[in-house]
Amino acid sequence: MTRRKRTEAETNNITTLLRSGLSHGEVARRTGWSQSTVSNVAKQEGIENVNPAPSTALRAKRDYDKANRREVGNLLFDRIVEIATSCEDARGIKDCAVAYGVVLDKFRLEDNEPDNITEQRASKLNLEEEFRKIDQQLAEELKDKEH
Repeated sequence: MTRRKRTEAETNNITTLLRSGLSHGEVARRTGWSQSTVSNVAKQEGIENVNPAPSTALRAKRDYDKANRREVGNLLFDRIVEIATSCEDARGIKDCAVAYGVVLDKFRLEDNEPDNITEQRASKLNLEEEFRKIDQQLAEELKDKEH
């Protein structure tokens, strides 16, 4: 496929339309050039996007989704603890510990950590410590139930 060259007159037309306040999409429709070509011309000419709403909306959606995932994760944590405290066999406790680790790992990924091997090892040690704490709590609760 042969790429056609944009003439200076076409570039000037794109620039004029952008400076008149049209969106990149509208300029692309009117000129027959792709939106990426229009965006490239805008960047070259130092013209700001007149319609930043899509990127703003995407950022808001991403933040909303992250907050939603955090809320669901918190609900999962609560449920895992609830199930773990009622478990009486080793397999149930192990399953809860694995679920806890998965949710904790997802939270850490959301928070952009860990991002290297050293931090991953440290996180694993922290996770093992968390498991030990849960194991101790469950053992104490089981003793209380027996008495």
